[in-house]
Amino acid sequence: MNQKCFELVKEEVEVEEPLKEKIALYFYGGMAEVYQMEQWMKVMNELHQREPICIIVRNKNVRTHLAKITDIPIRYVNTINQLLTFYEESHFKVILYVNNGMKNFQSLIYHRALHIHLNHGESEKSSMHSNQSKAYDYVYVVGDGAYDRYARHIINRSRANYVKIGRPQFDYIGEVVKNFDRKVILYAPTDESTHISMRYTSIERLGLKIVDTILANPNYQLVYRPHPSTGKNSSIVKAINSEIIEKVKNAENGCVEKELDAIDLLSVVDLAIFDNSSLIIDFLNFDRPMFATDMFIEEYHDTTPFKMLEGCSMLDEKNIDDLMGLIDNELEQDTRKNERAEIKKYYLGAYKKGESTELFIQKVLDAMDERDTLLEAKNMLDTIH
Repeated sequence: MNQKCFELVKEEVEVEEPLKEKIALYFYGGMAEVYQMEQWMKVMNELHQREPICIIVRNKNVRTHLAKITDIPIRYVNTINQLLTFYEESHFKVILYVNNGMKNFQSLIYHRALHIHLNHGESEKSSMHSNQSKAYDYVYVVGDGAYDRYARHIINRSRANYVKIGRPQFDYIGEVVKNFDRKVILYAPTDESTHISMRYTSIERLGLKIVDTILANPNYQLVYRPHPSTGKNSSIVKAINSEIIEKVKNAENGCVEKELDAIDLLSVVDLAIFDNSSLIIDFLNFDRPMFATDMFIEEYHDTTPFKMLEGCSMLDEKNIDDLMGLIDNELEQDTRKNERAEIKKYYLGAYKKGESTELFIQKVLDAMDERDTLLEAKNMLDTIH
C-alpha cells in the first residue's frame, strides 16, 4: 500500500477588492521596519483628508499594527500575482514608497502610475544616495543637502527627478511630558547594518562607556533609544545592546524609550549623542547641542561633504574618558550653536509650520494630474501608430 509521505501546506490566500482611491502608500517590511511608516502616518492622514489614499502592506502583523493608528484603508497583498491584479483593477495614479525594500520592485512593475519615493528621514549614510532612486519617477527630498548628495553620487539622472518638500513631520510634533526634573541626555545609536560601508554604530566600541558615564551622574537623565534593527546582523552588538538596556532600566536616572515618536522625543532632549543617522539632521530643527560619534572608516567614508558634522562635537576613543566634562561644557557653552543655523537651512530648509505638509500634498496632487496628462498623450500616440 502506497502511503502519501508529504503534503504541501497551502498558504492562506486573501483576495482584496478593488478600491476607488487613486493614491497608494506601499510598504514592504516587517515590524522591525514599521517605524518607517509610523513617522509618515500623521502626514498621510492629512493627505487622506484632501485626496483619499490606501495603504498596501505585505505583512499581516504590520497591517494589524497600522490599523490601530490610522483610519486609512489598509490592504494586505501576499503574492506578486495578487498585487498586480489588485493594481490593475484599482487603477492607481500615484504609488508612494517610504523605503527601498526588495519587493518594491514587484510594485514598480505596474506601469500606469507614477512611482514616488519618500524615504523615512535623511542622513549621510550611503543608503541615502542609492542608485535605486532611479527606479522611481520622482524622489521627494527634504532640502538642498539631499540635492547635493544625489548629485555627488548618482550618474545619468536629472535633478528634476528629485523634488524638495521639506520635512512635513515637523508640522506634527506632539507635546511630551517629562516625569523628572533632570536634564535629558539622549543616546541614540544606529544599527550595525549589513555591510561595512553602512556600519556606523558606536555600541560595540563606545556604548557601555557612554551609558556608564551618564548614569553615574544623578543630575542627568539618560534616555537610551537604540535603532529598531540593532543586533539583527551582529551577535556581539546584540549582546551589548541587551546589556545596556538592562543597565538603563535598572538605573534611577535611566529609561529606555522605544515607543515614543522619534521627533516628539527629540523635542524634549537637552543634549544628544548620535551615530551617523537621520536623527542628527532632524535634531538640527531643535537647535540644541549634540555629539556625533566618529565611527567613520577612512577608506569607506569621505566625511568632507557632511556639513551636519560641523554642527556637532565629535566623540571617539580619544576623548571618551572625558565624556562628562564634554557634556557639561556643551550644555553650558553650546560650542557649535553659531554653525547650526546655516546647516539647518541647508538640510531642512526654512519652512513655517504647515508649509511643508501643504507642499507635499500639492506635489502629490500635481503628480496625479501629470500622470493623467502623460497617459493621455501616450494613448494618443498609440492610436496614431
